[in-house]
Amino acid sequence: MRKIPAEKRGLIASIIRDYRIDRGITQEALAREIKGELADRHVYSSYNRTSVNIWEKGRAIPDLRIVSVLAEFAKSESIKALFTKVQSVAESLYEK
Repeated sequence: MRKIPAEKRGLIASIIRDYRIDRGITQEALAREIKGELADRHVYSSYNRTSVNIWEKGRAIPDLRIVSVLAEFAKSESIKALFTKVQSVAESLYEK
């Protein structure tokens, strides 16, 4: 497993945390929404509050499916732009 640079993990972490806080929802609620959306796509998911906490602390980054789901959840164009940036950073990390 490759080590992901701290600054990239930190960028992704802050965007996810800010997005969740701006929506006024808990980590548990965000995890439930992600899980529900993935279930609608027939994708099994074991993501939970702990997963969101780990992403928000920058200890790991979500896989590309999660970034895609978060981008779809985003209502404002500025948030969509941020998740587009997260998606490009994440894709570049997974490509190497």
